[in-house]
Amino acid sequence: IDRVMTEAESPYVRLNSENEFEVVNDSFVKLLGYQNEPDLKETGSGTRRTFESILTPDSIRTYSEILKQSIQETFTDKYSIDMFKKNGEKIRAVVHGERIVFPTFRRKKYPPRFGIVIDYQNIDDQNKDTKKSGEESAENKN
Repeated sequence: IDRVMTEAESPYVRLNSENEFEVVNDSFVKLLGYQNEPDLKETGSGTRRTFESILTPDSIRTYSEILKQSIQETFTDKYSIDMFKKNGEKIRAVVHGERIVFPTFRRKKYPPRFGIVIDYQNIDDQNKDTKKSGEESAENKN
């Protein structure tokens, strides 16, 4: 699947058994505002970046529940999570993900997973639009 998805237009990521970025395509890199794959996969201190490190606190809890479910089931229904872009802006992504079944995964902390972002929106822009709509409504009342 990596070979196909690294060329796909849909943002794609595969995580290893430590929940670190193993494979990401250019669409996922660009979605989060990074320059290239190594820029996303490694922190400034040279350690590997985990998936949780780009999630908001609420989404970390959501993702933790999804991980618990994925130990029992291979398929996970699509879910929404909020991620931080490199510049600190937040986006909400709808993700379809599945566990990758390896006989040895039980020895690891997390089952290896892949995910495809099937829809997303910039939360910061949405908040600006909401604020703008509220301001326009107040002006119309005057």
